[in-house]
Amino acid sequence: MLSFGALSALALLLQYLFFDRGLQQLAAGLPSDGELLLEQADRMLLTLLIGSFVVLLPVTLLIGILATHRLLAPLERLQRFLAEVARGERPEDLRLRRTDDLQELCRLVNAVTAPMRSRHEADVRPLTREGIETREAA
Repeated sequence: MLSFGALSALALLLQYLFFDRGLQQLAAGLPSDGELLLEQADRMLLTLLIGSFVVLLPVTLLIGILATHRLLAPLERLQRFLAEVARGERPEDLRLRRTDDLQELCRLVNAVTAPMRSRHEADVRPLTREGIETREAA
């Protein structure tokens, strides 16, 4: 998440540098008031840069955190669910919040694992390395 914020800060800084260079070139071409324009433009750009950091950087970080949470939380639930199935447990259907991403994947995982989860406990063996080899030998 820190790299996301650093990338946003770098983009704002580069924007400032490009604007500053363009205004310096423009001011150099003016006949008499170029220095005055350049001085005022530097102050204006610096104010804009600081304002952007104060307003846009926190908003960008918040959006990044929310987007990451909407994807990672369902993946963590999916991982725990599949680990339970692999151990031979019979967990309830995997459920995600309505606002979470990956709803279709959740339905598909439930459909695929339903037969394994509905077997009798005597038929269900944990999917350890030995369990896989035993099943392959049978």
